[in-house]
Amino acid sequence: MKRAPNAEHYGRRLRRRPELEARAAEVSARPPVEVWASRDWLVQIFHDGLDGVERITVNRTTLTPRGDRWADRITWDELQQLKADTGRGERWALEVYPPAQHLVDDANMRHLFVVAEAPLFAWLREEERP
Repeated sequence: MKRAPNAEHYGRRLRRRPELEARAAEVSARPPVEVWASRDWLVQIFHDGLDGVERITVNRTTLTPRGDRWADRITWDELQQLKADTGRGERWALEVYPPAQHLVDDANMRHLFVVAEAPLFAWLREEERP
């Protein structure tokens, strides 16, 4: 598969990229507050105005064979690792699946919403339950 331009430049290790944050701030009205990149991943952190909630947006840097979309098939394990690699490994995150009429599927990106505390419906080990 073909990689996005400059993806090879970042190496295998996911690292915060202030130069990409500055570029995003120049071109976006609501830029990410953090941008992390590696050869394989682009991870952006947004504060969307909800108290205690961050949105982690993840996409691969490889493109589909047609070259018109990011490659898909991001696994749960990969999302969990990327959440940890961006310093949020000890926090709860949720992924949302909206009703069909609210579906937006412009790119193969995944969105995790990092929340301040465990949701009421969280699965906990027996010894962790109140």
